[in-house]
Amino acid sequence: MDKVRDDIRKVAKSLSSHGNAYVISGGPVGLPIAMETALKLKEAAQIHSEAFSFREFKHGPITLVSREFPTIAIMPGNDIDEEIVNVISEVWSRGGYTVVITQRGREVTGDQVIYVERVGNRLMVPLVYPSVIQLLAYELGVARGIDVDNPHNLSKVVTT
Repeated sequence: MDKVRDDIRKVAKSLSSHGNAYVISGGPVGLPIAMETALKLKEAAQIHSEAFSFREFKHGPITLVSREFPTIAIMPGNDIDEEIVNVISEVWSRGGYTVVITQRGREVTGDQVIYVERVGNRLMVPLVYPSVIQLLAYELGVARGIDVDNPHNLSKVVTT
């Protein structure tokens, strides 16, 4: 976990000056993780972030891709990973900045890559990735000088 934490800190430092980010993934496992990532980036790091299915991403959102508007790609280690790699290549070809979160042993190209431990059982992916995502949001908030223990405009109790 020390190597993962070091990688996360490097990514957080490089993203700390950005105010926006896309988070992409897909499928019944990856898309909810992407949505949770976007939410955590908003809460802990005060970064405007939106999650998209990698398929939806190519129909509009990709127009805003740039070095200043990074794309975080979540690769959950299933049959759609190759399609996500293709989208990452498209982001790169448009001059975009990419951060890829994938399992160790998977070689991918990105400006920065965070490797999580390989998950043998696909049902365990939703239990492994969120801890990495939460740590990234925390480190990003710290790097941006945000009080992550007291998020702006959030209360610990939600009333309806």
